[in-house]
Amino acid sequence: MLAIWRDVTEARKARDEAEAARHEAERLAERLSAVLESTMDSVLVVDRSWRISYFNIKAMRLLQLDEHAIGLDLWKVFSCGRKLGICDRVPVGDGGSQ
Repeated sequence: MLAIWRDVTEARKARDEAEAARHEAERLAERLSAVLESTMDSVLVVDRSWRISYFNIKAMRLLQLDEHAIGLDLWKVFSCGRKLGICDRVPVGDGGSQ
């Protein structure tokens, strides 16, 4: 008879901590989304490559967007902005790092 024993306490603890962190991240994302959806302002977010990553319902209505705009290049969706030189005058954030 062969018996194999392995202590999985650390692995189980790490898994539980990762699961708790994921739940907290989801809760915070839902909270942020609720704030952005309830604001009186139109909110449109782009990434460093000028790809649309988020917009709230007010921006969707104002800019006549639909869910298919997520992931599209902002300047292809709104080509008039590039013609006006807006993309040359709008600084791109560094994601919060200083």
